[in-house]
Amino acid sequence: TNQEIEEQYGLYNHYQPEQMKVIPPGTELDQFFPPDGSEQDSPMRQELERFLVQPDKPFILALSRPDARKNLGILLEVYGESAALQRAANLVIIAGTRDDIRDMGSRPQEVLTDLLLSIDQYDLYGKVAYPKQHQPADVPVLYRLAAALHGVFINPALTEPFGLTLIEAAASGLPIVATEDGGPRDITGNCRNGYLVDPLDQQDIAKALLKVLSDARQWRELSASGLAGVQRHYSWQAHTETYVATLQEMLASSKQAPAIKPRRRSGLYHDRAIFSDLDQNLLGDPESLADFLAFLK
Repeated sequence: TNQEIEEQYGLYNHYQPEQMKVIPPGTELDQFFPPDGSEQDSPMRQELERFLVQPDKPFILALSRPDARKNLGILLEVYGESAALQRAANLVIIAGTRDDIRDMGSRPQEVLTDLLLSIDQYDLYGKVAYPKQHQPADVPVLYRLAAALHGVFINPALTEPFGLTLIEAAASGLPIVATEDGGPRDITGNCRNGYLVDPLDQQDIAKALLKVLSDARQWRELSASGLAGVQRHYSWQAHTETYVATLQEMLASSKQAPAIKPRRRSGLYHDRAIFSDLDQNLLGDPESLADFLAFLK
């Protein structure tokens, strides 16, 4: 992604961004495609209906492993505190698979326990589906079920290096809302099929979700744009064509690659240290946290 070029490789010695090019990957379009009716008879639809009082409402779909960095807790808070979102859609959270939460590792156990406690806190029974099990074959069906109901896919992760699920959703005709970080910037830039949000700003997330859910004409435009963008940028055909064209351009060029000067960047010497007692005192002050991160960089 462009973020990797700018913010990750930029930390290394001999950084040469002019020599780097992003080539979007391919995805399996024989698995991920728009609704065709077959999803309506799927066991996954029956599984979701166990949870929902109004199963034919659009739904907000989140699909990730139960990791705190995936930010599912804030998503539940956003939904729980927004009467408008609850009127507009159900919430479907697919957070890995489990038999007994108590048998899981401490971190996923904490994430899932917090999700269940939030559902209870906001009394979201009948509005939120959180299946215990799903198979790989169920994932494309979930996207199609959401698209058939004119729903939306959300990736609210605190940071997202790439975001393959966003491409899968786009290939299924499902508009997206995603964190304004890393891969989602590239994907929404190529597909024009959704909105980027600050993953720590609950109002920003709620506003973007409602924007997708409340305008049928815009939903159709985002869906069509995502489908076209995936064909143009993220099919395996598009990937190989871009890759080969890049190689041909390199082979046809008479330019020599610039010589790498064997020098270290002064900021990378390990001759200093920073000590800070964090103790949560930066969590409530975004401006101070931004200053601190800038200082670290």
